[in-house]
This record gives sequence, C-alpha cells and structure tokens, in this order.
Amino acid sequence: MKFPIKGSKDYLPFMKKYHLIKTIGLFLLPIAIYYVGYTTTHTKANLLTIIAVLGFLPASKSAVSLIMFLKTKAIQPALYEQAKEYETIFKIGYQFAFTSEEFNMQVPVVAIRDKFVYCLLLKEYKDYKRLEQHLVQLLKQNGIQIKVLLFIDETLFIQKLSEKDTNGEVKQSSEEGRETSQSKEDKIMHQLSLLSI
Repeated sequence: MKFPIKGSKDYLPFMKKYHLIKTIGLFLLPIAIYYVGYTTTHTKANLLTIIAVLGFLPASKSAVSLIMFLKTKAIQPALYEQAKEYETIFKIGYQFAFTSEEFNMQVPVVAIRDKFVYCLLLKEYKDYKRLEQHLVQLLKQNGIQIKVLLFIDETLFIQKLSEKDTNGEVKQSSEEGRETSQSKEDKIMHQLSLLSI
C-alpha cells in the first residue's frame, strides 16, 4: 500500500480511510483476545483479559487520530483545479490541517514563492492571525524566515496567485536564482508538511 505524500490532494481522504480501518482492527483484536480468554477459562480473571485491556491503549490512540482526520474536509474540486494552474509558478500543497494547543485550522491550499507563504483558510476563524504567528514562529525555529499571508476569500487568493509580477514578490531575475528559490520552497513545504497532521 502506497501512502500519498502530505500536501497532495489525495492525502486526507486516504488517511481517513486508513485510520478508520486501522482503528476498527485495533479494537477488534483485544475484543477477540478477551473472547478467547473468557471462552477457554470461563472467567474474566485470566492473563488474556489483561492483554486485551492493554490492547485498548493503541486502539484508543488510533481513535484519537481518526477523530482528527474525520474533522477535516476534502478540498473542493473546483478550487483544486484553479490552484493547480499555478503549480509552475508556485510550490503548491493541498489539504493541510495545523493544530496547536489553542487552535485547529484547516488550510486547503498553500502556495509558496520565494519568502512568501500564501494560505487559503477553509473558513474565517476567530483568531486566524494566531495561525500566521504560529507558522512564522515554528519556521523561524527551523531557520526559515518567511512572511505568511492568510486569505479567507477564495477569489482574492486566486487573484493574488495570478499577480505574478506585483511588487517583485514572485519575480526572479535569473534561472540560477530560481533553482535556489525552488530548493528553499521545497524546504518550506517540507517543514509545513511536518507541522500538519
């Protein structure tokens, strides 16, 4: 079974199915162990009962992961097609879900070019500026200086991507400079993937 990479369109739907199957399997295994122990000894006081109870620990951990993935929503096909048009200009990732102790925010599209990260939020979050500060701080800890721009409106986000030469934000003077920039963009995308569920 090949896992889709984080940041791809298929990652979240795949992980929902994967964790659902894994969680069901992990809950069925201790139940089966308990059943075998009870039917063979005709009492709950046996070693297999202890093993079954301990078996619920990884099952519960898997259930927490499943709940996190079930809370996410898949990217809309129309938005995916619109963002995909800019993959030659930007390093684009899809379906990120960033969490911290204070918030849980879903970002369907992330576009990176040079030192700018453009994020489209799924909805207007009450404290969406906290995500911006959170991402800047975590990337700074990994030696990456960036500016994060958050968008709530899908139209404004796509419009910003289409403005290739505005303010020199996405303009490159040489091919060599672009290759260096792509390696930085890959590093930023990798760090964002590590920060996402």
